[in-house]
This record gives sequence, C-alpha cells and structure tokens, in this order.
Amino acid sequence: MKQYLCKMPSGLYYLGDLCYVIQDRELWDKMCEEHFSGDFNGKFTTAENLTVWNCSTYYGDGCFEDQDGYFYPVDSGSIGIILIDDNYRELLKYEQVAPLQSLEDDELGRVKLFDDEFEVWYENGIFYFGEIAINTRE
Repeated sequence: MKQYLCKMPSGLYYLGDLCYVIQDRELWDKMCEEHFSGDFNGKFTTAENLTVWNCSTYYGDGCFEDQDGYFYPVDSGSIGIILIDDNYRELLKYEQVAPLQSLEDDELGRVKLFDDEFEVWYENGIFYFGEIAINTRE
C-alpha cells in the first residue's frame, strides 16, 4: 500500500538525506520537530512555498542503494527530495549539492532532473521517486 503519496512538479531535485543539503536552520529544526514528533512523513511546504517530501527509513541510519547503483547515506533516519532552484539558494547548502550535478561523485545522494511531474511515495521500506526506487529494508 502506497503511503505518503505526493505529486512533485518537474525540475532538478536532490534525493537523499536532507540533512546534507538544508542549511536554513529554522527550516531544518521545524522539519525535525514535526518529523520526530510523529506528525511528519510526507509533504511539507516551507514559508517560501518550497515543497519538500521526507519519510523515515525502515531501519533508521545506514547507506542504501537504488536500482541504478547510486548510494544514499542516511544520518537523520530519513530520505527525502527537495527542489534545487536558485529561488531557494539561501535554504540549501549549494557547496554540498553542486558537486553532485555531474553525478560523478554521488557520495551524499543523487541529483536528478525530472522532465515531467512525478509521484513520490513510500511503501514497505522502499522509497519511490518517479522511476527511482531506494530499498531501505536491505
């Protein structure tokens, strides 16, 4: 059964543990407060109208792999997706995201361009970001 289903608009996104790329402390604290209180698994919209999606992994922290061989280290017990957009530059740690643009050095997650609107959801330990699947049960 799909949980926390959400549609996201087309664009360039970071996929992985959002603690590596969100530099706005107020935003990260608010997300953590809601997430770890049990109220936040799924879509979250910031005051700046930025849509973020985040969900707890099956086993918490670790390093997980998608079907394409990209690795997703996790230190916050969650994996999410956030739009990389110049309008939100002050919210993101671009020094962390920028090297991932080439997808040569994917140590902190993955950057992916979605040409069309896509769905994200969580199901039984597996994260789905469009055609990307990350299994956190293994």
